[in-house]
Amino acid sequence: MTNSSMPVTGQFVCEGFGFRAAQEKVRWMTPAGFHCPSDPAPARWQNSYPSTAGTWAGIRQDDGMFRYAHAAYVGYRLGPVRVQDVKDGLSNTVAVSEWLHRWEDERARRTVDTYRRLIWKLPKLFGRGADIDSLADVCRQVPPVNPERYGWQNNGGLSHEWFTGGVTVSSYVHVMPPNTASCEAVTLGIGSILATAGSYHRMGVNGLFADGHVQFISDAIDLNVWRAMGTRDNGDVVSF
Repeated sequence: MTNSSMPVTGQFVCEGFGFRAAQEKVRWMTPAGFHCPSDPAPARWQNSYPSTAGTWAGIRQDDGMFRYAHAAYVGYRLGPVRVQDVKDGLSNTVAVSEWLHRWEDERARRTVDTYRRLIWKLPKLFGRGADIDSLADVCRQVPPVNPERYGWQNNGGLSHEWFTGGVTVSSYVHVMPPNTASCEAVTLGIGSILATAGSYHRMGVNGLFADGHVQFISDAIDLNVWRAMGTRDNGDVVSF
């Protein structure tokens, strides 16, 4: 599997043929099934169902079921994730979950009904190679009600357009527990965005596993188990 959006918007496809015009046309072709019925936000050009980029993406590249189809940076491992690459087991590895995407109208005017739709900037500079627990500890400090009142700034919302790729755009990571904050850290390295699964379902999110089965996952899931579900070959097979 690959991050399906990357080849669609790559310059080798659209450059010279009215890239922006083509992009504007495609964004309104959002498949009907891409919007979760439980989300009160209007179904526009966002996607409710992000792919899994992994858990330790900042340290071991994209270690989930999806990765870029072409180089994201020098040394990036390319190509689709194959069945034989999923050493932790298809039934143990989440491929797709859900989140609360940004709520915008046709003029890009934003509605914020919950802090979980936005990406919050962490008020701290992290050095190169900062571990995800350090980032997550600060991300947990985002107040669930009116974070701006306490000085927190946001960097837009989840899922800008359904056909473009990248973490926070069409992919999420298994760092924060479900239905908690998404955060962006200022770091000297990579993997600084913690895009988090979320929903309006009661106390959990749905997960589509790599073997095709769908399971409801509680917000109260053990964090180590949740993180293990996000990796394909980390050797951390779990039962849940």
